[in-house]
Amino acid sequence: MQGFCLGDVFTETGHAERAALVSSRRTWTYSQLRDDIATRAGWIASLGLKRGDTVGIDQSDSQEALLLALALTWLGCRWFRKTNETYASQTLFYSHILSDRAASEPPQGRHLQLGPMPRAIATPIYRPAHRFAGNEIVLFGESSGSTGTPKILPMTAAQLDRRADPRLLLDDSAVPRVTSAFNPLHIVSFYNFLRVLRRGGTYALGIRSPGVTHMLLAPGMIERIIEDGVVSQQARIRSCWIGGGPLYPPSARLLLSYFEKVIYTYGSQEAGNAAYRTISTENDVGEAGDVGQVAEGVELRIVDGNDRIVPPGSEGEICYRTASVISGYIGDSERGNSQFAGGFFFPGDIGRLDGDGRLTVTGRVTEQLNIGGIKISAARIDEAVTSVEGVGDASSTTIVADAGVERLVVGYHVAGSAPADPGAAIRDRLMAEFGTIGKTAIIFALPLVPRNENGKLDRRKLAEL
Repeated sequence: MQGFCLGDVFTETGHAERAALVSSRRTWTYSQLRDDIATRAGWIASLGLKRGDTVGIDQSDSQEALLLALALTWLGCRWFRKTNETYASQTLFYSHILSDRAASEPPQGRHLQLGPMPRAIATPIYRPAHRFAGNEIVLFGESSGSTGTPKILPMTAAQLDRRADPRLLLDDSAVPRVTSAFNPLHIVSFYNFLRVLRRGGTYALGIRSPGVTHMLLAPGMIERIIEDGVVSQQARIRSCWIGGGPLYPPSARLLLSYFEKVIYTYGSQEAGNAAYRTISTENDVGEAGDVGQVAEGVELRIVDGNDRIVPPGSEGEICYRTASVISGYIGDSERGNSQFAGGFFFPGDIGRLDGDGRLTVTGRVTEQLNIGGIKISAARIDEAVTSVEGVGDASSTTIVADAGVERLVVGYHVAGSAPADPGAAIRDRLMAEFGTIGKTAIIFALPLVPRNENGKLDRRKLAEL
């Protein structure tokens, strides 16, 4: 079974003196980064950590967090990024928590306070990189929580090695300089980092890093990077990889004025990329639900309620499998891991697959709003609202109002360049498309539409608001 060794990443490209990692404070060449990681691994080992330990990383400095994760991987430790969900979980064993600040004891194991590595170590210990067997767990990620409470997902060496394939960059750039708007220890950021290094490129910490050729984003991040001046229409970036939610046509057109090309991907942390489409011109924008051609090596099916494959063009639940799909969540009792069946992962999306292998996502299994006995996809409502001029982002849900009546709730964010508040126009659009449902809807502006860390809409938080 195929394994993984971080040391191989630095020998595959043969670019010892090329920039591998850059931050606002420093640039590492491939050889410098390799030596830094190996030295950190020796230093961590001197503190008592050893191969096979599970380590939670609680580090607010993105540069230190990434270097620590790499050093732990080099040493042969399994790591995860500490979040409220992972820290509170009783299902994941905590051997250690490495932290840059005080924290309470984890539910299991011991707590080890750790600051930045000393600048000068009296006796540097250069350790060889550990080679993980194919079925060994390298790291733990966290699901988006869009189908319930976020869950812990293990990634084995074989799965990480396949995710880190440089061909999955889906671009013809010889030497990419990539940055991610996600946390550097987010599972997607981490394996994209490995892809970039295996391609001989440079990974830039910090979304404002100069000279970036590729940027990793979620749809919910578009407004922020534009309003904050992160990207410029005068200096268009080569391409943007975007996923984690529907890309509505107005947002796609907006991205084209800042990027030469937009690669819109559909997939999950649990199983990897399933489909993608490239948007290079206005003619490529298409509909929000059109997520493009099923990727090479992906087996994707549309099934009915009895898991039977439906005819091409018919709507049903999406499931798919890849060579890197995980086997299940850690300690998951919800549905008995039924999101995984026969090697297939069920991401909770509804869609249709045309005869030519093109996939369209039409909604979420859990996001079919039932208002007065009428079922409507929340995605349809969101798309109608975002099509109104002046709307930058939107989300919809339902609440039970007075007398037990269910009402549609719509929260929207006004685009920075909007000439006026589009609230009245939103109601007109909803009434035109959905009749009485739109007339009685509760519609309000938000400084920011609630989304989770992965950029997906948080409809439960919208209902609370």
